[in-house]
Amino acid sequence: MEVVNESPLPVPAGLEYLPYQAEGIEFALGRRNTLIADEMGLGKTIQALGVINALDIRRVLIVCPASLRINWAREARKWLCRRREICIVNEKNTVLAGAEIVICNYDRVWDYWDRLAAVHWDLLIGDEAHYLKNPKSQRAKASLGGMIKTALGNKRKRGIAASAARLRLLTGTPILNKPIELYPLLKALDRERWGQAWLWYATRYCAATRQRVGRDKEVWDTSGASNLDELQRILRGTVMIRRRKMDVLKDLPPK
Repeated sequence: MEVVNESPLPVPAGLEYLPYQAEGIEFALGRRNTLIADEMGLGKTIQALGVINALDIRRVLIVCPASLRINWAREARKWLCRRREICIVNEKNTVLAGAEIVICNYDRVWDYWDRLAAVHWDLLIGDEAHYLKNPKSQRAKASLGGMIKTALGNKRKRGIAASAARLRLLTGTPILNKPIELYPLLKALDRERWGQAWLWYATRYCAATRQRVGRDKEVWDTSGASNLDELQRILRGTVMIRRRKMDVLKDLPPK
């Protein structure tokens, strides 16, 4: 497709990024890893595809809920500046070789882990990234890494995110119920800052306290929330961009 040169960001002919979408793309271009946390309906998919256009990225893995796979393929064909070979993982015998963009749903990442982790991805996009909020789930371990039990004892599983040069996580609800659910995403996005900071994060932002379980055991209760304004300032200054519809009403097209 012909690319319009009027915008500093490449975009297919006949299409145009809304101003806040261009801002989101620019934000992501300035960082290796990014959390795009705009509210639903503001075009997080378009912004992620805009990053591919701007960097002319070759090999991309998109992980999303199964119901969104077809939509991602459709939007990719619409918004990418050049034609790409797109593969949607839907069967055990899906052929990944030769595909520039691979789309896989979260529930198949575990089954395809050995093949997906063997590829060096130029970009990994995790849509509806709050699906990874539970670090003990198979989808989180396969995507972000974690400890698994084997016949020979516990073994750390390397997440497919470790095979990616860049990471873009998309979610309109970064904190569904409690701040502790955001920690697995932050650890993947900025390991240097958050990788060894679970206890500090839990006590600072989750109001964590020790709770006695039974006679002799204590566990951390991380169901609370605290200092959320501070947490938001840190995230906006490092890896996260988030806009609400009320913030960008002037940019939105009429209904």
